[in-house]
Amino acid sequence: MRGLPADTRYAYAVRRGHGVDGRHDGILHRNLLASYSHLRGTAGCDWPARFVQFARSCSLPAAKTTPC
Repeated sequence: MRGLPADTRYAYAVRRGHGVDGRHDGILHRNLLASYSHLRGTAGCDWPARFVQFARSCSLPAAKTTPC
């Protein structure tokens, strides 16, 4: 990535790979962690379906009054 402020905070020190700046990964901004992880859905853990269900429930009109 280019153009990140000098005071960018990171969550991880990279041991393998490159990361954002060659040494770090996982950008922190207030209470947000921006990161990437390659995860697969397997027979024992169908997290993608549960995530989509959760995201859809957050977009329903009834969810507008209750934060997700």
